[in-house]
Amino acid sequence: MTITTCFAVVGILFGVFLIASGNSGGWIFLALVVVIYAGLAMFLNIMRKNSPVTSRPRITMTRADCIAFPRVMVMGW
Repeated sequence: MTITTCFAVVGILFGVFLIASGNSGGWIFLALVVVIYAGLAMFLNIMRKNSPVTSRPRITMTRADCIAFPRVMVMGW
């Protein structure tokens, strides 16, 4: 998202430059940059809200667990 934001800022500045220099296509370019960026931001926000949590809970073991279950120590659990 950071790279996309950087490209959007550059696009907006270029669109403002085109408008200031008298090019009527600058408005279209500016509108396209804003619409594409807003659509991408909304899409990523929806995907983030709907995604399952992918991190595993950290498993902590005591010394008694390692003595009782030696296979666990060998397998790295």
